[in-house]
Amino acid sequence: MPAARPLPLPRRAKTLLALDQQVAEHVIAYAQRRFGEEWEPGDSALRSPSDHSRSSMTLYLYDYLVRGRPILAWYLADEGAALEPHERVWVVAQQRAWTSIWEITKVRRKVGVAVRDLLTGEERFVHDTANSFDGEEGDVLLARVAEYDGCCVFSGLFPQPLPGREAARVAGSMRAHLGVPHGLVPSSRMREPNAAFALMALWMKNIDDLTKRKPPPVVANNDGEPLLMTLDHYAFDAAKIETLAERLLGMRDAEETDRRGDLRQIWVGKRTSVADTGWSRTLLAEALLSPGKLRVETNSLARADAMRVRVEEACGKLVRHVARTHRDSDQYLQRAKREGSPQKPPRNPAEAARRARVAKERTAAAMLDEPIGALGGFTPREAASRPRWHFLLEMLFVAFEEIEATAPPGSRFDVSKLRRKLRFRPSAPPPESASEGS
Repeated sequence: MPAARPLPLPRRAKTLLALDQQVAEHVIAYAQRRFGEEWEPGDSALRSPSDHSRSSMTLYLYDYLVRGRPILAWYLADEGAALEPHERVWVVAQQRAWTSIWEITKVRRKVGVAVRDLLTGEERFVHDTANSFDGEEGDVLLARVAEYDGCCVFSGLFPQPLPGREAARVAGSMRAHLGVPHGLVPSSRMREPNAAFALMALWMKNIDDLTKRKPPPVVANNDGEPLLMTLDHYAFDAAKIETLAERLLGMRDAEETDRRGDLRQIWVGKRTSVADTGWSRTLLAEALLSPGKLRVETNSLARADAMRVRVEEACGKLVRHVARTHRDSDQYLQRAKREGSPQKPPRNPAEAARRARVAKERTAAAMLDEPIGALGGFTPREAASRPRWHFLLEMLFVAFEEIEATAPPGSRFDVSKLRRKLRFRPSAPPPESASEGS
């Protein structure tokens, strides 16, 4: 009889995640039965800013110390003989796994992510198509990566990632905790009892510190709210995507603006008078809907909070909020610094202003051919040839002009040059029924 063919990696990953949940539930039930009140991981010692989900708990579950031994060691000693073979191999895989700080180096949509451990230097490709959080390259995750038979999955995953510079701070604190100030940390050190628990506490402390730091000067949206690109991630039953789309489109001033394959884009706006802004509509949020995932993006915390209430009232139990993340603007600031900073500070202030203006003009000109989320993923050059997007393109240029108005006179660049490059003339928004130009 021929040997059974191995499952494809995505299906194998799904099987392993189900097995991981099953084993975790058995370990927790055993711990509660065996140790009673001595088993209290996380309830009083650890407070999460969001729901303390099972995914977060498995970050440190298997290594958690009870009476001086990891709970997994107790479990194997008392229950190991009764385990099914597939449960035993997964318990062994968990003994080899560790929780650490993993940077996403490459994303393969609907397949998984390539990650690199900032502490040990190890690299893995994690097959996790069921994960509801939309990770981006450069995001840094607090995760437990477990591997069996060449297939890696996220056994535990904290719902809130960190920007690179903040994750580096946590990594530095963890190095100090382990007494390894330089070089790579051996993976055996990351498997030490309570290492995962300590790392999770450091991660959450960093998140708490972020909320307490004095914010830098910020640009505001047209409601006067500090500009902060905020994304709320939801999960839902993929089979109910049409029902969910109907609920979203039923919200006031919501319309579907694009549909490409299984990805749908829905905008939610508000009506404003011409006297207020010169436009009849202000864009409040962009919702991206794909099977099993809903991502709602706004440009301020106030709008994010208000939109979350609206979405959850409209969709009810169809959706489950998974995480809130923020776009990191460091990459844009770093690019502007690379392109615009002179090699030596000029002594002449007028020359410094001229160089700043030239650098901004060069960056803005390059932007004309870069996709922009606020323009539905089109470049400004592409949006200029599509009448339906004219009013948003003009709003973008108006925002640039408002920013430039606050700059020193000698360093301001003329935004009208961008309009001339595109041969773009602003006009009133077309009716909602108008079709997009080709």
